[in-house]
Amino acid sequence: GMPLADAAAEVAEVAAATLETAASRAQDEEMRPADPGSRPRQSVQGDDVGQMVKSCRVFQSEGAPQVTPEQLKRTRDDFQSLFAKAERARVRSEEALMGYFLDPADLGQLLVVEVDQAIIDARMGPARERAPPGRRGRKRGVPQEARRASVDPTPSKWNAQTQSQLCLLITCLLGTAPLDSYGSMTKLTRKLASKLQFTGACQGMQLIGATLGDVRGALDAGRFVDPDEFLSSVETACKESVDAYLLDPGVRKGKVVGYADSFVKAVSQALVDLLGLAKPKKIKSNSRTAAELGFYAQAVPGKPAVKLPSSIAFNKEPFRQGAWRKTPFKPRPYVRLEEYDIVEEFARQDIALKLRSEKRGSCSGAHCTDRQDLGHYSLLKGGFVSHCDCLSRNMECSDACACDPSSCLNRAVSNRNAVRIGVDVEEIDSWGMDCYTRKNIHDAALESQAFGSHTVEDRATVASQAAARAERALCADFGSGDGDPTDIAGRARDLATGPALGRAGRPEEPQAPQEDHAASCAGEGPTLPVTATPTTLPASRTTTKIADITTDITGITCITEITDTTAITATRAIPTSLSAADAPAGGGQARTAARQAATEWIELVLVPAINKQGSEGWDLHRALDHVIDRASRADPRDVEAATSLAAARAVKAKLDLVGAAYFRLHPKGVGLVCKRENGLPPLTFIEEYLGEIHLPWRWFELQDAVKKITGSELPDFYNIVLERPMDDPAGYDVLFVDAAAKGAVASRMSHSCAPNCQAVVMSCNGRLTIAVYTLRHVRPGEELTFDYSSVTESEKEFKQAICLCGTQKCRGSYLYFTGSKAFMQILLKRHNFLHRQVLLARAASEPLNETDEARLCKFGLGSSCLGSRKDGTRVPAWLEKWTSMICEYLEIEETSLKEELVSMKRYDEATSLAEAKGVVMNRVQNIVITLDKIRMVLKQPNQTDEPPLRLITDAQVASYLWNGPTSVAKRLLRGSALLVAPSFVAVDSSPQQVVSILVNCKESGDDETLSEIPETLLRLALSAQSVATSAEEARDKLMDFSDNLRELDVVRGGGMTAAADLAVLYASTKNWISASRDYKTFASPKVPINLEDLFLNREADAELNPEDEGRLVTAAQLKAKKHEDHPALQKSYRPTYVWGQLSNWFKQTVNDPTASLSADRRGCLSLPDIDSAFKTGYNYLQKDRNPMLEQIETKPDSMWRPGTMWQFKNDAKCYGSPMLDKAWHEVTGEGADPMPGVLRRLREAKLPSVRGWDVQ
Repeated sequence: GMPLADAAAEVAEVAAATLETAASRAQDEEMRPADPGSRPRQSVQGDDVGQMVKSCRVFQSEGAPQVTPEQLKRTRDDFQSLFAKAERARVRSEEALMGYFLDPADLGQLLVVEVDQAIIDARMGPARERAPPGRRGRKRGVPQEARRASVDPTPSKWNAQTQSQLCLLITCLLGTAPLDSYGSMTKLTRKLASKLQFTGACQGMQLIGATLGDVRGALDAGRFVDPDEFLSSVETACKESVDAYLLDPGVRKGKVVGYADSFVKAVSQALVDLLGLAKPKKIKSNSRTAAELGFYAQAVPGKPAVKLPSSIAFNKEPFRQGAWRKTPFKPRPYVRLEEYDIVEEFARQDIALKLRSEKRGSCSGAHCTDRQDLGHYSLLKGGFVSHCDCLSRNMECSDACACDPSSCLNRAVSNRNAVRIGVDVEEIDSWGMDCYTRKNIHDAALESQAFGSHTVEDRATVASQAAARAERALCADFGSGDGDPTDIAGRARDLATGPALGRAGRPEEPQAPQEDHAASCAGEGPTLPVTATPTTLPASRTTTKIADITTDITGITCITEITDTTAITATRAIPTSLSAADAPAGGGQARTAARQAATEWIELVLVPAINKQGSEGWDLHRALDHVIDRASRADPRDVEAATSLAAARAVKAKLDLVGAAYFRLHPKGVGLVCKRENGLPPLTFIEEYLGEIHLPWRWFELQDAVKKITGSELPDFYNIVLERPMDDPAGYDVLFVDAAAKGAVASRMSHSCAPNCQAVVMSCNGRLTIAVYTLRHVRPGEELTFDYSSVTESEKEFKQAICLCGTQKCRGSYLYFTGSKAFMQILLKRHNFLHRQVLLARAASEPLNETDEARLCKFGLGSSCLGSRKDGTRVPAWLEKWTSMICEYLEIEETSLKEELVSMKRYDEATSLAEAKGVVMNRVQNIVITLDKIRMVLKQPNQTDEPPLRLITDAQVASYLWNGPTSVAKRLLRGSALLVAPSFVAVDSSPQQVVSILVNCKESGDDETLSEIPETLLRLALSAQSVATSAEEARDKLMDFSDNLRELDVVRGGGMTAAADLAVLYASTKNWISASRDYKTFASPKVPINLEDLFLNREADAELNPEDEGRLVTAAQLKAKKHEDHPALQKSYRPTYVWGQLSNWFKQTVNDPTASLSADRRGCLSLPDIDSAFKTGYNYLQKDRNPMLEQIETKPDSMWRPGTMWQFKNDAKCYGSPMLDKAWHEVTGEGADPMPGVLRRLREAKLPSVRGWDVQ
């Protein structure tokens, strides 16, 4: 009720005062707001909040006379800058934490609005003591990443006793032993331990199995020199524990990282307290949920607020954030098509070939004239289950079939017998509800008792059930018989108010055990957790086997196959996985039946009523009145009408009680509803999904351009993937269809997580098309929907894509979310960056054989993606060989991933096999997209078709290491001479000139000259003048060269250790490869984007007057003109593009693979430049050497970290390393792993006896 300016100032003050509290809670607290319209919390820094407070203080009341327009504008600009900074920080945080597959509980939590601590304090009082004045926010100069307190680097109390107490403290925080067992703790340490031991951070670190053994060992021995070294070690150890735990793809990464960050911060504060540098702060208590706070709702302004019912207060379903839009979206105009539109002439021939099908029908005609014989579409099979031979292969009957064309029911696409607009279906302004609203409606309907007995749990019951589920989840994580049962129960209490780590279910729908998978898919058991086959494609709809396998193997929807074609509704798999402790007194079966009935009432009665309200569909009151009116006029003996009447009245009463904010309905855009009086029977052909059609390489250029120009991550969802069937003689391939500007009515169908239609790739008289069919009987007034089956790696994109289908099986988002590392266990082990380089080099030197051709045929890769030998368009032999080698890896991955998933004990044999097959199918899709990109490059004028990598010859290796004028040995000699004999060698001298200078000095016999040049250096110069007759001899000579450098380094007291170490790595490398220098840079044609349409705000209010609408169009035109020459409209391809794309073939979201390649090869493939070993002003000491040794031992395939002395200039374009040799051995089995010998030689090397080298 206060003026907006006063409210802003008050919020700013509270935000500043509680900044530290909000920051500490940001990682591990998620709560439901009192008003679903509340904005989500945004993280800001103390200095930013201070600026906001300063800006707000110019206001005393709304419209104060002293506030000038300039002040208003300045304050507005300050706010805009502040929130822009917060948004950038949030995006960076999401990108850093993204990367792993989430289970359904975590998926839902991603979409839940969080309550800012300031709101909680304003309503209920502070949860803990506020930070004192003067200590608000973050200290200047302290990095945000360092989530720990500042500590004096040389405190007087930092000694062995302090380290011993820290060791006891960490042991206590990460252990399960009672506090009394640590007898040697001081009083202060014991006090800190008692406060911290049961916090969420410590419980989380225990849950992931963190021990920090190395840190505790160093503390016990008193080896940490200062507190900063200790805190850095704690951070590193926590990160390693997190990385180890996150090898499990079913873990929510952000949650685990939050535990680690909070733990480091707690240890840091404990350290400050132990050193007596600050007064101990109060440790925050366990978080409080919105339900526990007892938020009140004010349904009507001016009337007393009412306490929220438990069902609403505990509702944690995904919620559509932001302003509540109450007007329909303006329909997006589009050109109606009757066939696919090939926009660019240069792509016409290629697209036409990919759309051509060589599948031909040959049915007997006995089973395609009766709808019963046609069967049904199976989401599990990914095709039709039919007695008709043609339809069972996703084909229409043709002239080659024996059936009569006039009576055949399997020719609807060819005969263009689509549904008629205005007769069979009609376009409407479609409305929907998110999961939050649907649950509130569902609970209100159940409480009416109209669908059977239903018990409304009080808060204590719900909390008790949540604790029981958390305990069961923890017991499952810890394993039977492990851990202290009492301790587990304590952890369960901590998790009872928030999401449990791992697979904890939603409060009202606990997760089903994996053994129920088969029953669930058959419609007889509980639904499974939401998972999805990982993909690296941007969010776009898929239509065939990838989407189908996803639906089948992961239990996304578990929709029952419909064998009864007269059924009105599909059988649904309603969750029944309630334990006896959770089940109400009425019995689980009765409760399940009631929930099922209430669900069907919402989907089949209420939602159609909502869509009948037209532009007023946002008003649930109107829809309920419509249901009530219709039910009231029905026969009093009509049980269905009486049930509907009671449910609608109950929902309306709840709506009137708490207000419309908890029952929001949102516009979805144009939708398609059934108008035919008797409905649409199963397998009714709706229409083809038509649009502009693009080759894969062009599609990804379009998407990259749109993202760069608009900065938006959420694309239009009018696109769909047309996947060629694998059983077509020409093989598997993909095309991308964009129906945004041109399309058919099928492209305007809404998404649903439990759809009544399916998009299928059909072969119709020699052409491929995407046809949309009904899955089941669709009732009059029911909206036609299909599952977009879209997948994204972006957490931001996933959060924005709130689903409004309103079905019981709604996933919360119409996208499936995977991190970039979902199901990557085997790829990271068996197909890492270096393994992929081995395959590229082998493909250039090994011939294609019959085994390769058979393997390509097995994976459905034929002339469509590889080209035809008949017309001379076949890809080069090396590329075909590479494709076969990747398929060979896929065979290994399928077997290994299945075993890996079974070993995790979260999957049974059948589910693991299905998951593995789904991953492999996704990999095949990425193969054909990569092949399309490479073929485009090879088609460019005067472009080479040679392999991007090839092994260099024995003579070339000898020249590179020893004989050449700029060989490794001569460059090592040059750098050493400039260091130890600078008066004899000019800085601009070439390596060959340095050799000549030193040899001449040696041969001159001048005692004075020779006395100034170390004898070892002269000996090296004479050696460098010799010739190596083979690569093996060159390696031996270089290893001797390294030993001599080491000797000179010890005598001089350092300065040449880095060079000696590099010489060992170069001399130990057996396999050397070179990159092609013949690929040419080129730019593709400008992408065909309608910039004006791109910038036009399609979500403008539908009631805009013509003048306002004209301003929007003018603004879009101006923006379009400004971006006419945007560089993103024309993509440039650099010479290393082919190498980079083939190295990252399994992901397509990398706009410039050449940049990724340049980073990925640093150190592991491209050894450091020799000159960087002699970097001026840089001392290479043990602190630099140890991380390098650890890197090549533990992460041989990873790039070396930046910020060191090493540089990676490689003018020779020769690549190799002992780490590559190790990968070569792992892939081919040839030779032995060289790394143990290399590491042993480096570790046993004699080092200078000077400061900085005294720690081995």
